[in-house]
Amino acid sequence: MNKKKILITGYPHTGTTILKSKFGECSNLYECVNECDYIHNRIIDDSGDKEFILIKSPVLPLEIRKHKLNFNVCLITSIIVFLKP
Repeated sequence: MNKKKILITGYPHTGTTILKSKFGECSNLYECVNECDYIHNRIIDDSGDKEFILIKSPVLPLEIRKHKLNFNVCLITSIIVFLKP
């Protein structure tokens, strides 16, 4: 199964943790508990048959910033949610 990946990131105190928690209530989504910058193979294995994998990063990962959100180069994720004040 090809997993759809979601990254939540943003400025401090903008609600990223609350948003991650709400997304985590979805039954077809695997929520990675720890914050991380990319999805490790272990996370994919742990997600089982869930359609989506959700991670939260305290900052926009360097790999994404380096390529200015070019998804053809950055294969880290499919969906990025960025919150700012």
